[in-house]
Order: sequence, then structure tokens, then C-alpha cells
Amino acid sequence: MYFPVRFSRTVSGTGTALGADAAPTTLPNPNAMTNLLVSPLANINGWPMQRIVVGYGSAPTGALRLPCSIYVWDDNSASWFKAAAGLLVPGELTWFDMPILCDPPATALGYASPGGMHARAGALEAYIKIDAAGGDPTGTYVFTAGSDLSNSIDTDREMESVAYSLTATSPAAAGTVAGTAITGLSDAHAIDIVMQLQNATGGTLNVYIQKSADGVLWTDYYSSVQLSSGGTTTSTVNYVPALTNDTPTVGIGTHASGTVLAAGTGAGGHWLDQLRVLFVAGSGTSAGAAQTITVNVVRPKV
Repeated sequence: MYFPVRFSRTVSGTGTALGADAAPTTLPNPNAMTNLLVSPLANINGWPMQRIVVGYGSAPTGALRLPCSIYVWDDNSASWFKAAAGLLVPGELTWFDMPILCDPPATALGYASPGGMHARAGALEAYIKIDAAGGDPTGTYVFTAGSDLSNSIDTDREMESVAYSLTATSPAAAGTVAGTAITGLSDAHAIDIVMQLQNATGGTLNVYIQKSADGVLWTDYYSSVQLSSGGTTTSTVNYVPALTNDTPTVGIGTHASGTVLAAGTGAGGHWLDQLRVLFVAGSGTSAGAAQTITVNVVRPKV
């Protein structure tokens, strides 16, 4: 077996940094995009491509699972579309279903006279965007990709539990600070957030978990009890996919002004695609403290 695409990302090394991939905006170009898979929609025997497969190869000891998004190019609209997302596991293959369009009529779009590599509907250009998990160990991460002729027919997929970390240090001065988000949570069936919180020195501390569908608009999902100077508490919050009839008041963005979710409460409902921690340190804060926050996710096994 031979995967036609191979690329690497690094942490504190030479080359493209892990987490530096951005959503594509320019024309597909395999010379400039090492993480681009260009594939026909069928093999030489006429068997159609069903999915693409991404391999998470050699990586540093302690490498974490990494969020991955697949974008496909459409010539007609000259646009990239996000087609799939999932989680890459070190040393394993992960499959992604792809849109495989029928050929247009011979008289439509000049199909009989393609104008270049990506000028016909008989090919797929898939851009593979890999995000950092946060706290990734130093070293080189190697990935491979190829098109796959097998299809997914599972209707009752095996579930797995995956732990994500939102652990961060709270602010060392009064103010509002957001942590790095975890992404790719939209397919999770349930989550469990475990927080071990301790106050910083000199001032109060409020800890919020916020959710977002796009990483731009954030709303409160959970608000811890307010921690006084020198205090320590542990909070465990469980969420399930069910919606509630509650209508809590929630804050939006960074809480620079306006109302926020009441301390010691949760908004309930779905967690959308992304979660982050947000700290609000009160007046007089002079030193931060480590806040251990783990998000346990139950999701279909890839």
C-alpha cells in the first residue's frame, strides 16, 4: 500500500508548525499545498472512490489526538467547502466520507475539453487541515492521505471516550482572559466537564466554559462559583445532548460588559463544535494559579 500524499507538521522545529494550517481560500495548488489530495473519482477499473483516509504516522512520545477538517474545491463556484471533520489518533487511520458528484452532461461546462488539473467534475481536490490539540509535545508529526474505494455501512458505530484538556493558568492581574479552544465536538453524544479550580492571589476569580459553533461568537455554557482569594474548590458538571426548557441569561464574547451566566449554574443544551475556558480575575489579583479542566467526550469511534 502506498499513500500518495505525505506531509509533516512540527512543534518547536523546522517546517510548518502544528496548528498553523488555515482554512483554504486560494485555488488548489499541489506545488504549494503539501496537504492537498488530488484524486480521480474512480480507479482504472471504474470502481468509484467512496472516502478519503488520513494516517497519523510517526509522532513524538505522548502525542495527542488532533482535530482534522477536510475541505473540497468546487470549480463552478470557485469556492472551498468544509466537507468533513474528525479526530486523528496517533498510529491509526481515520476515514472521511466525501461528496462524489456524477459527471455533468458532455455538453455542459465544456466537460469534453477540460482546461486543466481541476477543470472537470471528474476529480476531487481535498485540503487536509490539522489543528493542534494544545500542549502537544515537541517534535515532528507525519501524516499521509489517499482516496479509498471502501464505504462505511455501520449504522451502530462503537463509542469511545476521549479526554480533552482546557487546563490553563488564570490571569496574574485583574482582567478577562480566554484560553485556547478545543474543536470538533459537534458529533459528540455526551460530555462531562471536570474542573479542579483554585483561586489566584489577591482577588476573586470566576471561571466560565463557553461554547461556539464557529470560533467567532462565544456564549456562556457553564459558570463556576466565584472563588475568593486563597480558596480552593472542585466542580463537576455533566451535560447530555437533551435540550431543556430553561432560558438562562448568558454572556456573549469576553464579558467586558453586560450580563453573564449566574455563578454556579449551567446553560444546558448542546455544546456545539467548540469549547473554551474564560477567566475573569477580580480587582487586586497579583498572581495566577493552575486551573485543571478536563472535557471527557463520548463520541462514535473513528
